[in-house]
Amino acid sequence: LESAEMVKHALNTYLATCISFSSELSDLSEMLGADMNEVVTGLKTDIRVSPKAPLLPGLGFAGGTLGRDIQSLKKLGASKKYKTKLMNAVYEINSDRLPYLLKKIKRVLPRLKGKTVGILGLTYKPGTSTLRRSMSLGLAALLKKNGVNVAAYDPKIHEKIKEAPYIQLAISPEHLAKLSDVLVLMTEWPDFKNLDPFMMPMNKKILIDTKNFLDKKVFEQGGFTVIGTGY
Repeated sequence: LESAEMVKHALNTYLATCISFSSELSDLSEMLGADMNEVVTGLKTDIRVSPKAPLLPGLGFAGGTLGRDIQSLKKLGASKKYKTKLMNAVYEINSDRLPYLLKKIKRVLPRLKGKTVGILGLTYKPGTSTLRRSMSLGLAALLKKNGVNVAAYDPKIHEKIKEAPYIQLAISPEHLAKLSDVLVLMTEWPDFKNLDPFMMPMNKKILIDTKNFLDKKVFEQGGFTVIGTGY
C-alpha cells in the first residue's frame, strides 16, 4: 500500500519537476537568445528523454493535482524530519511564474497603474469551465495589486466571477482588444486559433503569448508586436 501511494504522489511530482525544469530553461533561453522550442526538440532526440515529456515553455503547472501531490510528499518528509530540497525547489519555481510574467508585462507597459490588461482565457485549461487554481485568476489578482485594470474573455465564462468581481468580462476577443492596452493569452482555447488580428482594434497592438499558441507571423502581419515564451 505504501509503495502504491508513493507511486501516485511521485508520478505527479516527476511531471511537475519536468515542468519547473523547462520553466527555468525557458527563462534562460529568453535571456541568452536561444529558442526554447528548438531546445526541447534537441532534448527529445536523446533516447533517455521521453518524446511525451512535459518539457515546453510556459507558465508552469496549474490546477490542483500536481501541486497537491508535491505538498503531500513535502508534508510526509517534514513528518520524518526529512528536507525535501528538490520538491521545495520545484514548487518555488512554479510559484515564481506569475511574478516573472508581470515583469514581462511591465517591459511593454512601464507605467502599469491605470492601464488595462486583457486576459485571453480564464479557465486553468481548455475544455473546462473550472476556475479553481487558475493561473489567469492569479495573474488578475497580481495585476489588481499593482493598480492595473483587468479585462478578460473566456468562451466558457459569462457571469461575473465571485472571487474576482473586479475582472471586466468582454463579450468577444475583439471586444477585449478594444478594452485593453495589452493582451495576454493564458489559456489555449482552440477558438483562439481563428482570431483575425486585423479585426482586433487596439491603440498599440501588443500580445504576450504565454503558450506560444497563436501564429506569430499572422499576428505580426496584423500589426501586433508578439512576445512569446522561451525565445
